[in-house]
Amino acid sequence: MVLAMIGWVDVAGDPTFKLPDGLHFAIVLRKTGDPVWIGIGDDRKLAANVRDLLGKRPPASDDSWKDVLKTLYAHRLAPMEKHLAAADGRPAVRRLVVLPSNVMAGIPIEALTAKYVVSDAPSGTTFAYLRRKGGRSSSSPKNLLALG
Repeated sequence: MVLAMIGWVDVAGDPTFKLPDGLHFAIVLRKTGDPVWIGIGDDRKLAANVRDLLGKRPPASDDSWKDVLKTLYAHRLAPMEKHLAAADGRPAVRRLVVLPSNVMAGIPIEALTAKYVVSDAPSGTTFAYLRRKGGRSSSSPKNLLALG
């Protein structure tokens, strides 16, 4: 299954800055080709609204929340679509590895689209910790304690 890593970089603004709303980018990384940086608008309030709505678990009979999800999809994922599609001899992406983002924290990408199989990557700090800690070798016994 063809995969791509995606993420967002949101740099907060300040009224005294040249760009008071900050800088907001999406990034797409595929196995081949250059990384693609896409400028997106400031949608932090929209993302916070989606996070709040999902946290409240709206009733199935209330469809109004779906419009908010569609709007966030349009801001955050739709600009990446053409870079995830089949082009230049590369097949279409079917799996997304989502890099952590403060703005998107708590919002499952699966709530925005069903087009992809989604996996979440650990933060850079967690990844570095796991690398330093080291893992078990493949010959080590595997133990599992599952409670249900």
